[in-house]
Amino acid sequence: MSFVYPVNNFYQVIANNAKSDPQKTIVFEDEHKISNQQLLAQADAVADFLIQREIRRGDKVALVMSNSWHYLAILFAISKVGAVAVPINNFLKHDELVYVLTDSQSCLLFASAKFNTEVRDLIIKTSLESIIWVDGAPLENERNFDYAKIDSTLSSTSESVNPTLDDLAVIIYTSGTTGKPKGAMLSYRNLLSIVYGAIAHYKLKKGQARMICYLPMFHAFTLAVTMLLPIVTNCYQQWRGNSSFN
Repeated sequence: MSFVYPVNNFYQVIANNAKSDPQKTIVFEDEHKISNQQLLAQADAVADFLIQREIRRGDKVALVMSNSWHYLAILFAISKVGAVAVPINNFLKHDELVYVLTDSQSCLLFASAKFNTEVRDLIIKTSLESIIWVDGAPLENERNFDYAKIDSTLSSTSESVNPTLDDLAVIIYTSGTTGKPKGAMLSYRNLLSIVYGAIAHYKLKKGQARMICYLPMFHAFTLAVTMLLPIVTNCYQQWRGNSSFN
């Protein structure tokens, strides 16, 4: 018997969670508690913004950010519109960022303001159309936006494009220790197979996988295990099948 995936993409996970358990706290960040409904609302608001910026299926959207719950919301928003997330090592220097953004053909970047020194001139040296600044915008104009102005209180007007399991979800770059970094192209099936494999192996039940996210969110392990796994287990009872993956 082949494993039957309950979702085809990341966005469907939080949509299901918000429907089944809207008030449950899904993310703890310092003194803040983010519910399933709040995470979905923020992801929907960011998705609407991406659509306004004409981001479409297959477009590459990069992130140079510190760990935060907004990182999660952005990742799920990218999934909703069918774009491809490019989480970038935030320790890279300016020229290294230019290379990754150019190689990935990223057209939009979410950046934490603390990385302003390395990031702000990227819009001149790459094909980036816009930078969205999180945690305070060092500048605002027609190509630099303040994330805080994305309004999550408005009702979302966009429908999910429903990416499939085998659609490209994320491009994660290698460390490049013996040459230029290489972009590893990962599908939704690639990443969700790790998540559901871990659930089956550790026999996790709903709500059991509470993780401390101490590694950088641009890391592949962090993405699959400490970001996606605890969120997916919110709706663990909805998946079925065995641990044989196709």
